[in-house]
Amino acid sequence: MKNAPFKQRSIIGRAFDRLVRRLRPRENRSIREDIRKTPKPEVTETLAAQMKRVERCLASLDNKVACQKHLKPVLEGYLDLDDDDRYRWMQLVVGEFDIDTEDLHDKMIVYLSTHRRDLLGPIREQMTPPWERLLEHMHLAPGGLEFLFGLRADLLRLKNDGDALDGLDRILRRLISLRFHSELPGFRRIFRSDLPRLMKSLVDCGALHETHSPEQLESRLDSDHYCFALFHPNMPDDPLLFGLVALVDGTPDNIHDLLDDTLSMSASDAGRTVTLYSVSRVRAGLEGIGLENLLAERIVDELDTHFGEPDACVALAPIPGFRDHVRTLVSGDPTPLLSPEEAEELRELLKIGIREQEHEILESSKLFQPM
Repeated sequence: MKNAPFKQRSIIGRAFDRLVRRLRPRENRSIREDIRKTPKPEVTETLAAQMKRVERCLASLDNKVACQKHLKPVLEGYLDLDDDDRYRWMQLVVGEFDIDTEDLHDKMIVYLSTHRRDLLGPIREQMTPPWERLLEHMHLAPGGLEFLFGLRADLLRLKNDGDALDGLDRILRRLISLRFHSELPGFRRIFRSDLPRLMKSLVDCGALHETHSPEQLESRLDSDHYCFALFHPNMPDDPLLFGLVALVDGTPDNIHDLLDDTLSMSASDAGRTVTLYSVSRVRAGLEGIGLENLLAERIVDELDTHFGEPDACVALAPIPGFRDHVRTLVSGDPTPLLSPEEAEELRELLKIGIREQEHEILESSKLFQPM
């Protein structure tokens, strides 16, 4: 009687094995099937050579020295490709070096019929596609993290929503996030003395409020104005993200006074409101990692350490498309949100671009009444 349950499981397991084998697909499915549904990328001689390098690299993953040797030409070769070939490179790597679903199916059938726990390790390992293991080795190689930034930036720029490369984006985002959690980005204040070295990177980051010249950025480091940036330890001169902050009296009611290059913001002990008024775009490839929140938290902590707890922390940011919305509003049918006089005056001001007076009218209109 004690052996009955075992026999029963064994019989059920064998029956299940026969049933599944009858239903078993003759070809690999899952991700591989999705790849086959998309047009197969054209393989040029350059791409074929690149895939050979990837194969050699994958064959040496268990040998760290050999793997590093083969990784270098893979990274360098990718950077030599144009956009079309870079996209094909991603398609080929994900499509050709994917999970062997047929072999995985066989191992799972054996496990389901025998319940041998020693089979779980190989099954788990087989569920990780070779291209994912390749990326895991890349991000630990010299220059590998920066390569993954660039690879993800290319992917986000070139791929279509819902295509077979969505899985590649998920893995890249996970690896980059993992690296940032294990190696917290460096945080430091940017001084005028740093500008000659960092100016191009800071301008290329693309702040929310455009900086046209070194002089403009210098003016935003005067008095109670500060610039802080996040850096990765491996890239100390290449900011990932930066923010411009002002320590002012009260809560600012407009952005223009903070951006006015001719306005002198003299230091004042009474300036107790931390105002984050401009944040750059995060470095390409780092979208969705959460660095913006980290930067804001570090800025508040830093100013709190040096100046004591502030009265308030605020962020000033434009509403994208709001001015175009107002332009459409005043050019159409009458609206209860604006009086006829306000609409007419705004139409004239929008033509000549006197923004200060535009703001005065908008603030007094029903568009800005408390909800």
